[in-house]
Amino acid sequence: MEYPTVFTAALANVPFTVSCRFPQNKAFFADYLSDGEPRFCVAPEEKDLLAAKESYLRTMRAEGKTPLPCSEPFLENLALHALIAEEMLAFDTLLMHGSAVALDGEVFLFTAESGVGKSTHTRLWRETFGERAFALNDDKPLLAVREGGVFACGTPWCGKHGLNRNAVLPLRAVAWLTRGQTNTIRPLSPAEAIPTLFSQCYRSESEKSMEKILRLEDALLRRVPFFKLACTISSDAVRVAYEGMTGRKWKK
Repeated sequence: MEYPTVFTAALANVPFTVSCRFPQNKAFFADYLSDGEPRFCVAPEEKDLLAAKESYLRTMRAEGKTPLPCSEPFLENLALHALIAEEMLAFDTLLMHGSAVALDGEVFLFTAESGVGKSTHTRLWRETFGERAFALNDDKPLLAVREGGVFACGTPWCGKHGLNRNAVLPLRAVAWLTRGQTNTIRPLSPAEAIPTLFSQCYRSESEKSMEKILRLEDALLRRVPFFKLACTISSDAVRVAYEGMTGRKWKK
C-alpha cells in the first residue's frame, strides 16, 4: 500500500510517525503535529481497514444507531485510532471513553453509556466556571499513568462537537454519570468501579495487550478516585459533582 502522506504527531507527549493515504487525516491531527523524535510508527494496512469497518458496524448495532457511509478516509481514520491506541499501551497510556473537562489545572472525567449526557454535564461546568474551565476532550481522552500520577491528555478524537485541546493535565477524579431526579454523588470502591472502567476503556484483540490494559486499569483504580453521579441538567448538578469529587467548598 502506498502512503503519500507522512507526518509526525504527538499524543500524551509521545511523538510518533503516521503514514496514510489521505491528506485529510493529516489535517485531522493539525493541533497535534510535532517535530519530536518518533517513538513508533503507524501505517494502516488493508486488514486494519477491514477490522476498523467491522468494529464500527458492531458498535453502531450495539448502540442501535444507523451507520454512516464508510468512506476510505473515514475507515483510515478509524484504523489510525485503533493502531495508535494499541501502540500507546507501551507508554502506560490508555484510551478511555468519556468527556473530560479541565478546571483550575485539573481534569474531571465523566463517563457513561452513549446518550446519557456526558457532554451536556461538562458544558454546564464550562458555563458555570467560565474562563477557569475548558474542554480537554469530549469523547476519547488518553489517560497516562506516570510516576507523578495519572494525567489526562487531549486527542483529536473528540466527538461530534469537536471539543478538544492539546494539553496534558493531572486527572483529579472520574465519575460514572447517570440521570437522576435529584443530584447525588457517592464514592465507588475499586470493586464497584471495575466494570465501568473496563467497559469504557480501549480493548485489544491481543491477549498480551489486554494483560497490559488490565494492569493500567488497576493502577488507575489505585491512584484516582471514582464516583457515581446521578444528576439533573442544572448548575446544582455541577455544585454536587464538584464538592463530591474534590471535598472543596463550592466556588464559582
